[in-house]
Amino acid sequence: MTPELQALGLLTSYCTKFLEEEWKSRPSEYATGHAILQADPQVQIAVIRAALRHIARYNGFDLLVDESTDQAILQADTQFRDVLNRAMHSYKRDKFDDILIQLYKRKLSYTLEDIHAMLQALNNGFSHLPAQALLRALASPLANAEILAACRSELEPLRATANWWLQYRTAERRKFLNLPSD
Repeated sequence: MTPELQALGLLTSYCTKFLEEEWKSRPSEYATGHAILQADPQVQIAVIRAALRHIARYNGFDLLVDESTDQAILQADTQFRDVLNRAMHSYKRDKFDDILIQLYKRKLSYTLEDIHAMLQALNNGFSHLPAQALLRALASPLANAEILAACRSELEPLRATANWWLQYRTAERRKFLNLPSD
């Protein structure tokens, strides 16, 4: 089973559980949340990428999986989309952010392709993401001059978006705007 297929299955199960069960305070208190946090790092990166792609889609940007993707992934992608749409309209929506924040705090080995995908999703779904946590996760890889240069075109629009969204929280805005250049 590919990391992407595993990630979509875990995300679907996690969202379904937190929508059905009583309030729990941490992602690790859900069996599926615990499974995500204990998964292989490549699966954790696939969880982040799938979640970000779907949040961008929810925000009106169509970042679909490649049409050549196998049928199992397309089916899992559709199932996750349906559950995520319910979760995004739920008062428990923060449980979805919580699992992402837990993953962002880990030192995962992102490829350049991963970073591009994350920045693209961040540019398209800024208002629906724990954006500052994601940029902090990317700060270490972006410290590499080659990666920073390769991502510059995605970072500039993000800087403008962040400047507008965080205009009234000056300390938070200043930290956020400096992250890509730290």
